[in-house]
Amino acid sequence: MFTTYFSSNQVLSLLFIALLHFISIYYFTLKKNIKQAMFFLFAGGLIARLVIICFDNYLHLWDEQYHALAAKNMAENPFVPMLFKYAPLGFDHFDWTACHIWLHKQPLFLWQMALSIKLFGATPFAVRLPSAIMTSLLIPVIFRMGKLSVNARVGYLASFLFAVCNYLLDFNTGQYNTDHNDIAFIFYVTLSIWAYTEYCVDKKSQYIWLIGFFAGLAILNKWLTGLVVFSGWGVALLFIHGTANKISEFKKLLKAFVICVLTFLPWQIYKAIRFPVESAVEYKYYALHFTEPLDGHSGNMWYHFNQAIEQYGQVAAYVLPIALIILFRDIKNISHRVSFITYVVVVYLFFTISKTKMPAFCLIVSPILFLSLGNLLNKVIEQICQIKINKYLLNSTEFLLLIVIGIASFNIEKLQANHTDWIKNDARAWCNKNIMRATEFGKLIKGKYDEKKTLIVNCKETDNIPIMFFSGYTAYSRNPNLEEYTVLKKNGYKILYLDDFSPIPEYLATDPNVSFINYFGKNKSIHLKTINDKYVCADRATNNFVVAKKDSASECETLSLLQLENNECAFRAYDKHFLCAELNHQNEITATREKIGPWETFTMVKLENNFVALKAANGKYLHVDEETFQIYALGDSIGKQEKFQIVEK
Repeated sequence: MFTTYFSSNQVLSLLFIALLHFISIYYFTLKKNIKQAMFFLFAGGLIARLVIICFDNYLHLWDEQYHALAAKNMAENPFVPMLFKYAPLGFDHFDWTACHIWLHKQPLFLWQMALSIKLFGATPFAVRLPSAIMTSLLIPVIFRMGKLSVNARVGYLASFLFAVCNYLLDFNTGQYNTDHNDIAFIFYVTLSIWAYTEYCVDKKSQYIWLIGFFAGLAILNKWLTGLVVFSGWGVALLFIHGTANKISEFKKLLKAFVICVLTFLPWQIYKAIRFPVESAVEYKYYALHFTEPLDGHSGNMWYHFNQAIEQYGQVAAYVLPIALIILFRDIKNISHRVSFITYVVVVYLFFTISKTKMPAFCLIVSPILFLSLGNLLNKVIEQICQIKINKYLLNSTEFLLLIVIGIASFNIEKLQANHTDWIKNDARAWCNKNIMRATEFGKLIKGKYDEKKTLIVNCKETDNIPIMFFSGYTAYSRNPNLEEYTVLKKNGYKILYLDDFSPIPEYLATDPNVSFINYFGKNKSIHLKTINDKYVCADRATNNFVVAKKDSASECETLSLLQLENNECAFRAYDKHFLCAELNHQNEITATREKIGPWETFTMVKLENNFVALKAANGKYLHVDEETFQIYALGDSIGKQEKFQIVEK
């Protein structure tokens, strides 16, 4: 029987999405109606993206969180991009994770997100909605590019492969680095290339305006690599016959370039005048991407090929070079052929040489790569159709082939791994639990205090960003020093201290006006007793090893039980250290940790007669060794030595 960790509503939504794609394939293969096939493909692609962006009700770590917070603040003041709207503990111009004015990214994608937040509220759905719309619109755009450069069948197959690509579907959720920023960049770069593709066919002047405008918008999302459309156009210009024709074409290119500059330059001038310090810092940062591996984002010359395996699939990545050669051979329009070759070569060469490497950098030419894969798939289908058998059987074979490719590319198993609690014990799952706690905490306290005069301190690293997004209060991942605390108190700030069980500065601990909040969950004092009536003990005398051999309970046998989400819990010993499964050693249980992490978290399985079993992060049950009485996370199943009784004090 098939087991799923998706909710019932999610399963029904995914089945409906599958149905729309099946209908699209049906019209393409059996009815030979590309117009209807594209309608259902676009509908299925749009609904798939709208459903998938709802899978996670929290903001993903790093990029999505920072983009969302900056966009939320821009919803109130679109021309003053801010991360920390209020910064009573100061800020750092040179740190994009802790600054006030946030110019780390160009503003267009943030404006789009800000408008969505303005319309639908400060929610993860609103943050992701513009990305879902843009990637959906690329489906017909890629179809049109394929139809113009090769034929309508290639256009459909390329847009189909794009629509069901797992990586690009999940990109909309903020799951991957650079998320919504790169989606907007891909969108506007693709539109500039589409406009040039149209221009090459009928030479209408309106496309010159669109080329420049979309290239300018691309730069307003990322930076000067948005000019890539002009590289292909410039090289294609060299293949035009006649000097007069070349000069005429160059003038049109120059006109589009001027339109591009007029599109992106006003913001650059405005921010340089309005925010000169921050602007200078960020322009220097942009330049360093090419010469230094910033923020540890480095890689060898094969980095982007390895990313292609993740993005397009292992089979597709290895056939891409052949597929590109065949595509370039099949393109009849010389300007299309030369420009497409140039775009792929320039982008991959530039980002291979560049010292800073990020997974999505080369995705701006992904539409061309999908065109090559669609063209190759069309060649395969044409070869199958050469077989002299019943025509209906051939069409059915094509139908089944696309169904199999669609299912494999959509990769429902990977979506389930990324967006359900199927995989509970890896670092990503623990990170997401922390983010969810911060999210729920932010929602819980929203509106309870004065937004301008409330400060949340001692957040877990990066948790301050989602807390600020959902609550509206300023939050820091550190404590104020004594001098800062004195100023805060003088200025009438309400301080909320997130108690993570680490030592609290005395000037905060003794102030009755400081509120201490624990968002890990409820806790109570208990004893743990084995089935043999021996109490679990966390004692310094046992070198911090946890044992079960005491006949009576005293201070050393007293534990604080913290009840977390989904039957998970943590135990804190009398000396304020948390019980931990030492998974990098012999899986012994110790009382040595000051904070809760995945190794300090246990899943409680309730048994009869008030007994429980405790499962560690390695999936093993806590087990009492019969000879040493020491406790290990080694039990494969629940037996006599894996049972414990909770005795409340």
